[in-house]
Amino acid sequence: MTDSDPYDLLISAGRVLCSACWLDGPGAVAVRGDRIAAAGPLVSGPARTRLDFPDGLLLPGLSTSTPIRRAADLATASTRTGTCCRAA
Repeated sequence: MTDSDPYDLLISAGRVLCSACWLDGPGAVAVRGDRIAAAGPLVSGPARTRLDFPDGLLLPGLSTSTPIRRAADLATASTRTGTCCRAA
């Protein structure tokens, strides 16, 4: 599978929140196979399945081992963009 292949799933939401990589705002999460391929405000592209939740909250990569950062930290970092550090 290459980066040019379509995503298996592309989920867009009004708010994507990932405390591990400081995402907090509108965006999308792309999945290939059983892995997050990309997450962030600029994620787009062809996908086999698309889900759109304009009023929804999406928490990519959330697990019991994911550290939850303080709300104040998230607020100051809400302008960061890019691919989620948990994507791989």
